[in-house]
This record gives sequence, C-alpha cells and structure tokens, in this order.
Amino acid sequence: MTNGWEQLAEKKEEVKETKETMFKNLSEVGEKRGLKIGIYGDFATGKTHFALTCPEPIYIIDTENGSAPLAHSFKGKDIKVLDVCEEDGSKSYDKIVEAINYIINQENVGTVVIDSVSDLWDFAQENAKVKVFKISVLERLKQQWDWGTINKMYLSLLLKLINKNCNLILTARESEVYAGAGQPTNIVKPKWQKATGYWMDLVLYADKKITKEGTTFISTIEKSRQFKDLMGKQFYNLTYQNLLDEINKLKGGQNGNQK
Repeated sequence: MTNGWEQLAEKKEEVKETKETMFKNLSEVGEKRGLKIGIYGDFATGKTHFALTCPEPIYIIDTENGSAPLAHSFKGKDIKVLDVCEEDGSKSYDKIVEAINYIINQENVGTVVIDSVSDLWDFAQENAKVKVFKISVLERLKQQWDWGTINKMYLSLLLKLINKNCNLILTARESEVYAGAGQPTNIVKPKWQKATGYWMDLVLYADKKITKEGTTFISTIEKSRQFKDLMGKQFYNLTYQNLLDEINKLKGGQNGNQK
C-alpha cells in the first residue's frame, strides 16, 4: 500500500506527462501541416487555375462557378467541386459550414480551396444579420462590437481548415485602398477579413499580361513565412509544383515536407 507522499508523487508525475504531451517537436508539426496560401487579384488572373494544380484529392468550395470552365485542363485529376452560389448569401454560408465539417472528417485530403474567400466574408455578414441580429441584410449593424461575432463566424471556419493536415488555398478579389472619400491610392489589397493574411504561410498577388502571343499570368509573393528571400519573387504561369520546387531549392535541395 502506498502512503500519502507516494500518491502525491504519482499524481505529480501524471500531471507532468500530461503537460508534456501537449507539446510537439517543431519538425513533427511541420510535417503535418501542408501549405496555407492566399492568392488575390483581379478577375481572370489565374487564381483558380493555380489552385487546381495543387495535390489531389482537391475539395473546392466554389462560390463563383469558376472551376467548371477549367475542367478540360485537369482531366483525370481527383477534384471534388461544391457549388455554393446561392441567391441568399445566408444559405450559402450554411452550405459552406456543412462542407467544411464534412472535409475535416475525411482522412485523405490533399488540398482544400475556397474560391473565393471574399464571398465567404460577405456570406458570414449576411448570415449573422439574418440569423443572429434578426435584421435585413441591407441594414447596418447597431453596435460596432457586433462585428466581433461576424469575425468569429468567418475565422472559426478557416481555423478548422488551417489545423487540417492538407494544403489550403484561399482565393480573393482585389479591393482598392482609399486615402479618404473619393481618394483612390492606386494600391490594392485582398478583399477578405483583415486578419486572414496572418494565418497564411504565403500571400500572392495575381496579375496578367496580355500580348499578341497570348496571356501570361504573373504571381508575386508578398508574404512568406518559409523564407524571406521568396518575398517579391515573381512567377509566370505559376503552378503548385513550381512554388514547391522554389521552396525546396531554398531549403538546400532537400525534399519538401508539404503534402
């Protein structure tokens, strides 16, 4: 029979082991994360095409019906599409919630694409106004802190995918920055909830150049958690493999751990 001191020591050891299991080695975390990428820009700048070059199976939550016209370029690839484009944005939000809950319970996921997250942000606002605050989608919120509820509705969905062992691609439209009312700055930013970029490993700006020879998509890296040397680098007709090759090159030629 153990005495009181021995029982206390055993409990302390159990607590110590429990706390230690809360932490993981950095190398282990890196192996089970995938790349989290935000890519924004004007229409027809190759955002969706880039997303569909990512590892399969791909689950794409399509708010713009933008993936179907690209089907001919990805024949035979395992791409699962969910069209959530509803006239009622509140219903679209509910469909996205259901879709994300389904995806996170799948064992084999290569890439999840939200195309576009600009719409998810709008849908979250409409859903909150109608179902939480019980007002029309055209009415203004009565309290400034009500935006906190909408932010949580939006970010809680993204965090589920950020914590999933897969790649995550968020496409977004561009939005012009104004210095004041009627004062455009000719600077653009992503149209997404302002904290979104903090969760991304990479943020890319998508543009295009049209000549008589054809159209070239130009992607510029604006944020890189992996390597500062990636920031400012431009890619032409970017694919996921091109991007991964560049990351591996900067790693010193080692094989990448991204899925």
